[in-house]
Amino acid sequence: MKGLKKYLLSMGLVVFMLFNCVYVFAADNLEIIHEDGLLTVSVEDAMPENIFMELGRECNIDIIAHGEVFPQKDVTIKLKDMPIKDAVKRLVRVCALKNYLMDFKKDFEGKSRLVKIDLYMGGSGQRVLTIGKGISAKKTRVEKNTRVEKNNKKSIKSTASSSQRNKNNKNKRPYKSSFAKDTDFQWDGSAPIAFPEYEGELPFDQSSIPWDEDAQSFADGVMDLAPPGVRSQLEETIIKMSEQIAKERGVDPITADIVADAVKKIGKDANLPPNVMNLMPETNDDFDKEKIPLPPGTMSEE
Repeated sequence: MKGLKKYLLSMGLVVFMLFNCVYVFAADNLEIIHEDGLLTVSVEDAMPENIFMELGRECNIDIIAHGEVFPQKDVTIKLKDMPIKDAVKRLVRVCALKNYLMDFKKDFEGKSRLVKIDLYMGGSGQRVLTIGKGISAKKTRVEKNTRVEKNNKKSIKSTASSSQRNKNNKNKRPYKSSFAKDTDFQWDGSAPIAFPEYEGELPFDQSSIPWDEDAQSFADGVMDLAPPGVRSQLEETIIKMSEQIAKERGVDPITADIVADAVKKIGKDANLPPNVMNLMPETNDDFDKEKIPLPPGTMSEE
């Protein structure tokens, strides 16, 4: 019996040593440095989950993973003194993640800094990879909250339907916006948000299948509903997904209903919350529905 205990203890020590050797080896191949809003990244054959865990620790930010499993692939990438928002975009793309949202807030000096990243993958579930220590801006947040409450009261009084929506949704858990700056704006999911109008142009001429006018109008409307931070990704994705569905159905030209199905597929693949999926437009008339205005200062420059 003593011999067995001694054997198990020895094996446990071997496993512990091997684990620590592996950890040190991995750490040697994964280095992230954050200085003055710039990121320097040196990664060689590291897993995406480890990369974002190190990013969260180094940058002192929350990293929230929405979905079941990170892509199982070795990633190698080197970045030198890149602005943090551009570096995150590169990391998301290289790690083959489906989507992301960055949340910037002002610190006590009035400087905007990254405080949270939401990563979206396939499947369901949510887990916290890292938690930041937060920023010292209590006084600023209290003042902003007072202003937002006043703005919210104005928007509630503007229409009867808004009042009814709030009554129906008072028991729902508020959704913390990932594009909020320092206003603590919360969205109840009852209606689309009135983001700034999309000023870009979708590359319809680059599509291998022609688009009719209703389809183009529908796609432009979708871009207005999307948060500005994800529009650059959506521009290409909405064209490709609509083409894919049209080819599968043998349809020419691409119509508005095809684009609507493409948008739903994009949202499903990105693992968007149910309250977002329920507001997906189905016809061009849906873009005329009432939207919830954003309080002043909510949108971050990032």
